[in-house]
Formats: sequence, structure tokens, C-alpha cells
Amino acid sequence: MGGTMRPIVVAAIASTAGAILVFCANAAVAQCASAAPDRCTAQQCAQRHQSQVTACGSISGPPYAYMCTRVTRDRDKADFVTKNLRCLQARRSTSECFAQIDAGHRHQITTLKNAVTSCGGTVPVNPFNPNRP
Repeated sequence: MGGTMRPIVVAAIASTAGAILVFCANAAVAQCASAAPDRCTAQQCAQRHQSQVTACGSISGPPYAYMCTRVTRDRDKADFVTKNLRCLQARRSTSECFAQIDAGHRHQITTLKNAVTSCGGTVPVNPFNPNRP
């Protein structure tokens, strides 16, 4: 019986993941429609958002970052720093398309920055705008 249930579970997970990606893509289109034209086009925004989905895809839900504690192994810390920095760069790139960063996105960026330092990494200055998080 367990063997016959496995394909159904895998199909359900794949279906759910596909629905989430479609939802995220639709949300990006809606958000990018309000991108500041002097910062980037809606198409550039959508491309940046897709890169963000790829870079941040393994981080789902709060806390929106890989946090380290004093018991996190060094190998994991290095991996977490890399993943957090990749996601941070992508979020900063997408946020540059907007005149202002909303509270939710600001929180996600700040959380990523805190996670990088919690794992022993160094947060680079925002290359797009040093006055933004």
C-alpha cells in the first residue's frame, strides 16, 4: 500500500509547488506593474524578481533567512552565509526597481543581513544604493 501512495504524494507536492510558483509569478507581475519607470521597466523588474525567486527559493516563510546559533556547525555556517548573501543580493536588486521599499520587504532584507552576521559573514553595502538596507 505504501508503494502505491508515494506517487500520489509526490504529485500532490509537485502540484502545490507549481501553484506556489504561479502565485509568486502573478504577484511579481502585479508588483512590477508599479515599478518606478525611472528605475527599471516592468520587464526588468519581473526578470529581477525571477532571479530572486531562484536565489531565495530554498528560504520559505519566516524568518526568511538561514540563521545560525552557537551550535551551528562551521560547514553549515559557511553554506548559510553563501545562501543568505545570494538571496540578499537578489532582494536588493528587485527592490531597486521601486521608489520605496515597503515594510515587509525591508523586514526581509534586514533579517537576511542579521542572518549573515549571525553566521560570521560580513554584509556588503548595498551596491545599488548605499542609503538602502
